Amino acid sequence: MLEESKLWARVVELLMHVKSDKAEIRTAAWNEMGKLSEKVIPLSDLSSSEDKPVAKAAKGLLEAIAHRAARPGAKEEAKEVSEKLLEVASSGRPVPVRAWALHLLGFTADGRAVPGIARLLKVTEVQEEARLALERIPGSASTSALKGASKTTSAPFRPNIEQSLRAREATPKTVGTTLVKR
Repeated sequence: MLEESKLWARVVELLMHVKSDKAEIRTAAWNEMGKLSEKVIPLSDLSSSEDKPVAKAAKGLLEAIAHRAARPGAKEEAKEVSEKLLEVASSGRPVPVRAWALHLLGFTADGRAVPGIARLLKVTEVQEEARLALERIPGSASTSALKGASKTTSAPFRPNIEQSLRAREATPKTVGTTLVKR
């Protein structure tokens, strides 16, 4: 419990540093927070701050956390970050915050997150970001989710889903050609 209290105190301190008007303090917080996945939700909330430098720093920190978690050999960290990002994307937070979480999920998520992301294909405000996240997630689960969506999505959005399916089928030989057919 003491360790948890110390961690939370450090989180609060780092979040205060993200709000600093001094770039070097924000940068130091960014560098430290890139290593800590439990900051995803509070940073998501800060990323919609009216204070533009704070919002920008929070988005940058979220990106640093996501890219660190997506590194080779960090499967458990990627899972933790993905769960938190999916929680943000599925929440009632402002659309830009949810869209940014989905963008980052495209780097960190694996097949376990696909059902939650696929549900967001039905939410008009973030369906494009959900589609792009699924397009980037490796594995058959995301392909299956996109194929399923191509049969059930609204007619205006169907070409977007079909584009993602073409992109997933592309190979180095077919990129930029018309060889990939649907």
